[in-house]
Amino acid sequence: MTAKTQRGVALVALLALFVIGGAWYLVARLDAMSANFTAATRQHNAGVLNQAKQALIGYVAQQAATAGENNPGRLPCPEAPGDYGTVNEGRAAGNCTLPAVGRLPWRTLGIDKQVDAASEPLWYVVSGGWALSNGTVPPLTTFINSNSQGQLTVDLAPNDSVALIIAPGPPISVQAATGCTAWSQARSAVGPPVLRNYLECENATSPADAVFVTTGPSGSFNDQAVRVTTRDLMPAIEGAIAHRIEREVVPLLKSIYATSTWGANVSAANPVYPFPAPFANPANTASFLGSAVSCAGGACQGLLPLTFSFTAGTTTRCTPGAGSLCDPAFVVWQTVTVTRISGATLTPDPTTCALAADGATCTLNITTPLLGGETIDVRIDATERNVAMAMRQFNSAVAISGWTLLSGPTVTMNADGSATVTATGRVTTGAGGPGPPGGGPPPIVGDLLCGLPPPIFNCREYTVTVPDTFFPDHAFLNNTADPTYGWFWRNEWYRLLYYATAQGNTASALPGTPACTTGGTCLTVTNFTPANDKRSILLLAGRSLTGMARPNDTFTDFLDSAENRNLDAVFDKLPAGSSSNDRVVVVDANP
Repeated sequence: MTAKTQRGVALVALLALFVIGGAWYLVARLDAMSANFTAATRQHNAGVLNQAKQALIGYVAQQAATAGENNPGRLPCPEAPGDYGTVNEGRAAGNCTLPAVGRLPWRTLGIDKQVDAASEPLWYVVSGGWALSNGTVPPLTTFINSNSQGQLTVDLAPNDSVALIIAPGPPISVQAATGCTAWSQARSAVGPPVLRNYLECENATSPADAVFVTTGPSGSFNDQAVRVTTRDLMPAIEGAIAHRIEREVVPLLKSIYATSTWGANVSAANPVYPFPAPFANPANTASFLGSAVSCAGGACQGLLPLTFSFTAGTTTRCTPGAGSLCDPAFVVWQTVTVTRISGATLTPDPTTCALAADGATCTLNITTPLLGGETIDVRIDATERNVAMAMRQFNSAVAISGWTLLSGPTVTMNADGSATVTATGRVTTGAGGPGPPGGGPPPIVGDLLCGLPPPIFNCREYTVTVPDTFFPDHAFLNNTADPTYGWFWRNEWYRLLYYATAQGNTASALPGTPACTTGGTCLTVTNFTPANDKRSILLLAGRSLTGMARPNDTFTDFLDSAENRNLDAVFDKLPAGSSSNDRVVVVDANP
């Protein structure tokens, strides 16, 4: 090879080296630009998704705190499909088939239209049970409290999320793969948008399976998503619920036993609070039966005594059922007696009445001179058990049959939690004849029944009936239809409330004046000023921090603070966070 030829080969080789080097540099730069572009895209989308997530949480919290909101905690449905491309674009549908997938309802959330790095509006998935479903019975209601779980499965994690917000990215050609159906995405300005033209693979299938993913095959998946879990959402909901309990439930608790109707020393300034039910599994009816056993060391604490006896709005005894707080036999007559005041003779005196499920029957053996026609004035003392272990009203308009009412009825609450109704009336005996008006044994037979020698005396039987409806359920109980606090019952927030009251403000203080003063006679709540003047408090337990299924009978899973669980008269008010969900609501403090 000549020198000239060798120089030509060297130049060709050198040129090839430059070409290869330039190509490598170009590819390297393109890869770097692509990587930078992807990182910038993901960072932009992450910011937009987080803003949307915070707006969603804020919206749910604001709605939950709103008076009259009957479904606190509910999420909005996705954008109404018919609003696409109209002036109402971004407005949530009023209800939806759950789980639901659609575009984020940015207008309902009160934010600007959010778009991803590809200028595409965000998409949104909402779990079953967390929005107003057009398939719910009764319609258009939710059932949400701190024990509720998300019903979406995300990345194979069941019950993981209540919502998913997705940046769809630019259109791509989806290749057939595991979990993916081949599809070439094409987007149109004419709506409503087609799901699989925006989302890919598992996210593009029918939402009925409630299964979604945040990753997929390279080249066939570009959805970027952020989850909204109960861990994200519940602190905001619980804060709103605590405020609503303070505004809407507390005034009712303060007013139940707060008038002189119940005793001379009872008033709004010195109320009586019902005895709590010792803590037990809040799923069970019996867990809500108040008891003086809940008291120790000057404090009484446990669950709210919310047992009811009657079908809502009636005087018909309720029928117990699974999960129901109905117990028709808890607040009933304990003793009913009739005592003579003046007039004819009562045998025996006092007379004990026979008790039945619907009241007491008092059979009075009254003796008069042979010609009869005499009257007898008597007093009825009827004691109902467990009135202060529950929430009851006193209905003085209940009629006692078989006599003419002279005075009363009045009621006195007793230190053991019972309440005694007192009334006086007059029974007019028949004049001669075979027996009293309306029936009864003839005089001689009546004498024998009374153990008296005829015909010197004339003994006849008279019946006075005392109904067992003097103590109906308080209007607050079992009232899911009330526009102010029906949400509390229907969503069963009561299963997450712990209740404590100073023992000096329970019936055990009667007949004295019920009142705590300071220190040991009142409850103390740290981080309040003053701390040691609380008569009664509620603690909203919040969601489980241990991951246990709720409801359960594990006290350490119900209240997080050890101070709140040690059954003394001191409680903690701690910032709600990862170590404690206990939220304190003060019912009453010593003025």
